[in-house]
Amino acid sequence: MDGPLTVTQTLAGDQMVVWASTASPYPVTLSWNELGERPQPVVLTPGQPRELASRVLALGHAQTMYQIEYVWAPGAMGIREARVAHPLSDPMEMAQGPHGDFSHQGKFAYDWAVPEGTVIRAMASGWVIEVEDRFTDGGLGSAMRDQANYIHIIHTDGSIARYVHLMPGGADVSVGSFVTEGEPIGRTGNTGFSSGPHLHVEIVRLNSDIWPETIPITFFRRPTVAQDIP
Repeated sequence: MDGPLTVTQTLAGDQMVVWASTASPYPVTLSWNELGERPQPVVLTPGQPRELASRVLALGHAQTMYQIEYVWAPGAMGIREARVAHPLSDPMEMAQGPHGDFSHQGKFAYDWAVPEGTVIRAMASGWVIEVEDRFTDGGLGSAMRDQANYIHIIHTDGSIARYVHLMPGGADVSVGSFVTEGEPIGRTGNTGFSSGPHLHVEIVRLNSDIWPETIPITFFRRPTVAQDIP
């Protein structure tokens, strides 16, 4: 067992079968190889074990086990686009959109310039899988690229929302918690590679290499509520 992922081998007569399952409440993607061959990754959903392989064993080799190596990551493949609630309640102009020249080359990413401390709301319901809010500084130096505060939330379809550049201590959720669409999750800031206070969001899926890639987002809006005012 590796975290929420379990790979088991069962013997039924002369046939060895390899199964994979996940104990997580959300989808995970598994890529595995056996004897140097790498099949396509498979998406595991909660409560639904998947057969990875089966082999009829040669006579006298009833205890032979598969030699399997695998890697996995939270998330799913094949998601083409997302339609989610806007993470900010007040209408505002986008500061940088998908494939923007400043820092979004090759990415479906979205920035809004907002005052530090503005409430961020979950774009869709899901589970918090990563949180970082200990960084305090922001700027355009190369050292800032890995010093942004952020929250990552995985949705039921396996897409993962990333909310970036939160203020120090700006995460109001913790890893493992479930949040609902529209729930306050944190506050905006100016940490990491940033030219000023803003919120950066993107939603990713996994590709066949189990590597995240961004997807287009369509936003719909909710009414402004008093708690959104910093």
